[in-house]
Amino acid sequence: MKKIDIYIYTLTHSRGRGPAVYKAVLEFIRSNGTPYTLEIDGFDLETTRNRITIQAAVMAMRRIKLNEAYEIRIHADSDYFARMLKGTKVYAQHEWKTAAGKEIANEDLWKQIYIFTQTNKVTADTDQMERYECRKELEEKLCSCTN
Repeated sequence: MKKIDIYIYTLTHSRGRGPAVYKAVLEFIRSNGTPYTLEIDGFDLETTRNRITIQAAVMAMRRIKLNEAYEIRIHADSDYFARMLKGTKVYAQHEWKTAAGKEIANEDLWKQIYIFTQTNKVTADTDQMERYECRKELEEKLCSCTN
């Protein structure tokens, strides 16, 4: 099974809702043995840190060819993302509701993530976040999208 690493970096203006930007970096080895890196940028003018992280993961995984199964490891500075990813199967079985019967936050995006988990081994961690230094770039993008 081919391996793909996705590194997700996000920046928001506030702890609640507001503008946010992300950068996702995909790394994998091509079939000819050469390494390949693909960068994806995006923003949302009214979102949360958790939602922009999931959105970045979805956008990155949409760039992956679906003709075979992959081992996808998502590195994101978000315990929420790692925890929720582990529970996608259970949430799907319970119609995207918590044990208390409440709808989970960001259900629309988690459903998209779940589709990828059906044919790929998808895991998440909060390691190796120093691999790419892009904070200054994200700060500039956040400023430009709010002006």
